[in-house]
Amino acid sequence: MAMSGLLASARAVHFAATLWLFGELLLACALSARRRSGSPPGPGEALRRRLLPVARWCIAIGIASAVAWLAAVAATMSGLPLSQAIEPSTLGVVVVDTLFGKVWIARFGLAWALLFALSRRSATLGPRGLAGATLVAGAYLAALAWTGHAAAAEGPWRGGQIVSDVVHLLAAGAWLGALPALVYLLGNAQSVQDAAWAVRRFSSLAIVGVSVLILSGVGNSWFLVGSVPALFGTRYGMLLLAKLALLAAMLSLAAVNRLILTPRLSAGDRPALRALKRNTTVEIAVGLMVVAIVGVLGITVPAAHQSTLWPFAHTLSWAPARESATTLWLLLAAGLVAAAGLVALAAGARRRVWRPAAVGHCTCDSVSTAAASLPPGRPGRPGVAAQAGGTGRRGTVL
Repeated sequence: MAMSGLLASARAVHFAATLWLFGELLLACALSARRRSGSPPGPGEALRRRLLPVARWCIAIGIASAVAWLAAVAATMSGLPLSQAIEPSTLGVVVVDTLFGKVWIARFGLAWALLFALSRRSATLGPRGLAGATLVAGAYLAALAWTGHAAAAEGPWRGGQIVSDVVHLLAAGAWLGALPALVYLLGNAQSVQDAAWAVRRFSSLAIVGVSVLILSGVGNSWFLVGSVPALFGTRYGMLLLAKLALLAAMLSLAAVNRLILTPRLSAGDRPALRALKRNTTVEIAVGLMVVAIVGVLGITVPAAHQSTLWPFAHTLSWAPARESATTLWLLLAAGLVAAAGLVALAAGARRRVWRPAAVGHCTCDSVSTAAASLPPGRPGRPGVAAQAGGTGRRGTVL
């Protein structure tokens, strides 16, 4: 148990430092890109002045946590106490004979190369140096995909899982990793206009990052969870649900920042600046909780490879839809209407026109009520969990 805690903690700290390093450099690149005439240069220059110290600290923390990670893996693989597992003979076997060890060596080399390059710079990085450092930091982050569950997968989909992991990590770095730099900019902006310009640049980066993060997260869940019963009936699935709940909270704060506070800030509202800084700080705190869960998920058997214990009295199944064409068409129609309602809700909220937003809300509520009123299947039929070979309970099929 103690070794599992050390392994999860080392993973979480390493992920946090690596995400921060990439996000800091990427946001600095975004702020240093060619600006339109009249755009204030202040925020980008302020971030570049603090970039080198932050990058060096991130790399130092990453190297220290990587060493602890390697030691914990060696102890876990060998079954030896930590004091014996860190002997050169044991560590040598892990480094030379395992995929984790080879990836660890490659990433260790990237970290030292980046640290060496940064240590030879002056107070700030030039545009080319910044772009090069960002690419190396991206490779350093993306290589983590070969240390997770995707690298241990077998079959024709292994490559797809690794690509999905790489994209997921880079998207997380572009959003979550850049949040500390945004807080710094909001707290040190020379004017409200400077802060608004920096927030707009960050928003463009974050929108792409969040979109890719969601899509790649769905792909990862498809590979590692596989079914709704596995999501609710396994330890991995419950941890993933906790992660999704925290991400939903972060997305809610991000939506408030983007749709409400950013327009106010662009209009010169100084209280909006303080509110943005507060919300972004909360986002970072919640994001650290997400990273802590990621550290545990990496050492937990994926839900797709666990026996499922369905925790509810009823199970879910598509059997009623397959047995009744009417039920199937009703579900499809309800899905289309619900999608239209969500579009109306989002459009109304975005444009601050509350009539379509109210229509969208009522539409979604009506669809959910109609779906709940569909007749249940025959009692006693095994649900999806039991059909999938798990240990799910029998009950009424919904």
